[in-house]
Amino acid sequence: MFAYIEGTVISKNATSLVIKTQMGLGLRVSVRSTFSVGEFVALHLTHIQKEAASDLYGFENLLDNEFFELLLTVKGVGPKGAMNLMRHQERGTLVESIIAGEAKSISQSKGVGVKMGQNIVFHLQEVLLKQDYAHLREGNVTHFGDVIDSLKALGLKEEQFLPLLKKQQKESMDNPQEMIKWVLRELS
Repeated sequence: MFAYIEGTVISKNATSLVIKTQMGLGLRVSVRSTFSVGEFVALHLTHIQKEAASDLYGFENLLDNEFFELLLTVKGVGPKGAMNLMRHQERGTLVESIIAGEAKSISQSKGVGVKMGQNIVFHLQEVLLKQDYAHLREGNVTHFGDVIDSLKALGLKEEQFLPLLKKQQKESMDNPQEMIKWVLRELS
């Protein structure tokens, strides 16, 4: 299994590069960014092995690679669809759209329909709100993990407060203490 590559771009097309390693091996890697022939690149890889093909998907950023792999856990989202989605929107924007339940925003990417956007939101919204994925979030969304931990420490169950946090996210409240107070008021 391939996980990382460094080398020089020897050829490219709109969606992939051929990277020549120091050992002289050239590998084709699907990418979301643009690079120039002759440029040195270092990419984190996801290797997808199928019966008839072995494909590599590369990301300059380890967090983008991890988010790509998370997208692949959604039924109906394959590597080409996930890569296409990430070519058209930044990870932070996608994560915020998923958490806010904005399937329409996700479906604006080429090749992603409304049903696929809804499917992604349905499968990943609560996953991204959990502390395990706090590192994938950006902006005011980063406080959600702390808020979730605090509400759990108060004895609340996720099914009680996650719908409220989703609703609150649309109101763009970014102070964790205010978020906790708001949820507690809503629950009382």
